[in-house]
Amino acid sequence: MKVKEAFKIKENTEIAKNTFKMVLDVDNLFKKGMKIGPGQFVNLYPKGTYLPRPISVGEVSKEKGTITLIYKVVGEGTRILSRLSKGHSIDTMLSLGTGYDLELKGNRPILIGGGSGLPPMIGLYKELVKLGAKPLVLLGFKHTTDVFGIDNFDKNDLYLSIEGPNEPKSDENTDFTCKTKAMLKENIFFEALPHEVLKKLEESGVIKDITGFAICGPEAMIKACGAYLSEIGIKGEVSLEARLGCGFGACAGCAIPCKTEDGGRTMKGVCKAGPVFKFHEIIWE
Repeated sequence: MKVKEAFKIKENTEIAKNTFKMVLDVDNLFKKGMKIGPGQFVNLYPKGTYLPRPISVGEVSKEKGTITLIYKVVGEGTRILSRLSKGHSIDTMLSLGTGYDLELKGNRPILIGGGSGLPPMIGLYKELVKLGAKPLVLLGFKHTTDVFGIDNFDKNDLYLSIEGPNEPKSDENTDFTCKTKAMLKENIFFEALPHEVLKKLEESGVIKDITGFAICGPEAMIKACGAYLSEIGIKGEVSLEARLGCGFGACAGCAIPCKTEDGGRTMKGVCKAGPVFKFHEIIWE
């Protein structure tokens, strides 16, 4: 079910440096039977811009009739979005793309989100918990000012990878430096990349019972973490980021090389066949 219409904004607030949380009221579509899940995305159409802005779906609440989108201000389009207030409406197309397969993850999956790849992990985590799973979560950020969304996860199963140093600057995120450090303690790894933290977790036995993985974030992180987990016998899915034109498969501008079942090669669109793919089906170049 693909729909384009204007939806009212219930919330649009800054939750970290240049990172905003937008909540849209889509209750009328839920009542019509629309389904949207973790890994899928929507197209937002800021006024005065030509192309839509694809934003990953974070949390989905049929009870509240809302979907939550988390986006980073990186250009004029997202800057326009950040200026919209509660009560405004935004032209939106949804639901787009292919999301995560919840049945592939098992009862103890590891979810890895890096930067703007974190939002899909929030919705995926909550859906897996509803099914009785107990996910392990690893989130990667460049700096402490970039940290957001950690209160959506069980702190006992949450690990943070921070590229930057431990010592905060004067303008650092005080919520992180105080509350987060106290909450996670030894589960924070500074000056470390997610795949490096994975190795530490394997050496300490933390991921010995992992049944599958889901990753979303920068391509380099996806490749490094996916390759490491695959080498130790764990299978999973990844959500790719790509420059999208139309967002629904008409322009073929986001096609990537993938393996076929007979060992051949084919091209698949990130916006339609993805953005979620099995890690082993992608031809990494």
